[in-house]
Amino acid sequence: MAFDAPTPDRRLRHGWRERAALLTGMGLAICGLLVLHRFNPAETPIFGFCLLHRVTGLHCPGCGALRATYALLHGNLAQALAYNVLWLAAIPWLAYETVRFRLAQSGRWKGPSLLASPRSTWVLLAVLLLFGVLRNLPWPPFTWLAPHPI
Repeated sequence: MAFDAPTPDRRLRHGWRERAALLTGMGLAICGLLVLHRFNPAETPIFGFCLLHRVTGLHCPGCGALRATYALLHGNLAQALAYNVLWLAAIPWLAYETVRFRLAQSGRWKGPSLLASPRSTWVLLAVLLLFGVLRNLPWPPFTWLAPHPI
């Protein structure tokens, strides 16, 4: 079975599918942010709960991220930082990686990935683990890393 080179028509259809998938993903993300903007995760049970915190009382590295996003959507940067400072630091990085990935797929730009090497992946895991441990220590300044209202 021989492989046929893609014809311009097949490339056009493939590009349409990619754009449709991108627009669908963006639409779902916007809908999710609109729901999050409307409903406070600290007061509404529709968002679920952190199983680790419910069972052990410990805060995982992601605890407070929804509340931080809610506060950020309402323009309250100080409260967002109090809920999860690591999540707020990760938002620009995630935005960069998303744009870089999409542009690399389309062939328009192949910028450096911040997770291109196994070493950077291990560094990211170490940062998550260290943040998870530090935010559960019972004395200041580490208690400030645990999610808290201000």
